[in-house]
Amino acid sequence: MEKQTHGSRHARPVLTPTRRRALDLLGEYHYLATPDFYQLLGVQSDDEHRKRGIRRMLMLLVEAGLAKYSRHVIDNPGDRFLRYQHCYRLSRSGAAVVGAQRAIGAKAPASVAHELEITAFHIALVSAMPPPHKLHWRQSDLKHTVNPDALFAVTDRREPRERSTHYYFLEIEKSRQGHYRNGDSGLIAKLRRYAEYRRTERCSEEWRHFSDFRVIVVVKNRERELNLLRALKTRLPERLTWTTSEADYRRDMPGRIFHSPSDYETASHSLFT
Repeated sequence: MEKQTHGSRHARPVLTPTRRRALDLLGEYHYLATPDFYQLLGVQSDDEHRKRGIRRMLMLLVEAGLAKYSRHVIDNPGDRFLRYQHCYRLSRSGAAVVGAQRAIGAKAPASVAHELEITAFHIALVSAMPPPHKLHWRQSDLKHTVNPDALFAVTDRREPRERSTHYYFLEIEKSRQGHYRNGDSGLIAKLRRYAEYRRTERCSEEWRHFSDFRVIVVVKNRERELNLLRALKTRLPERLTWTTSEADYRRDMPGRIFHSPSDYETASHSLFT
């Protein structure tokens, strides 16, 4: 449940560098849970004093109307208690402060976990970016012929301009394959639409800077990744799709953690080579 705030009743806090940085992070990542702030602000895991300070700062931003927060359920089957963590996003006032184009709309509770998974991939990608490379990330205004979770581009500044940038659509798919029709699961049907869209004039018109791309599909674990790759090998055996698991990208984003249905049994791939 999203918490209602009454920022108009409170004076705006002085925007210290840390508070401004927190708002900038919300502008960059859209949805952030409290532990994400610890990581992004460089808080050591055993520094409980600074963690308390971060939590107080975030609530101050909420009370001032610069941020909003929801309670996000932490799903841990091994824990018999129902636990929560706070999940933050910019308010309209906060977006104005950092120059963001718009405030991020509230999501249904069931969608917050999905948004945080997009955030986790984004954070891992930023952390992994080698010095010669540059990341462009887009997470809003994405609904065209396709409607990805995010669009990102990786530019290798050592390469000639005409072949230095590669574009990727991100799809976070944590549930099992389902919604079968004509032999295709809902996910494979979605990927087939991407394949039909790739290298078309419509793609070039809608995105302006590119018409060729790959689709990165993140699934829950290695078992589901292998099941998807086997299905794609018979249904859609193209290099369009690269798959990985949540554990693999969190462990080694710079590494060869991506797999294609055309060669997954003999090869693996990296975003940076």
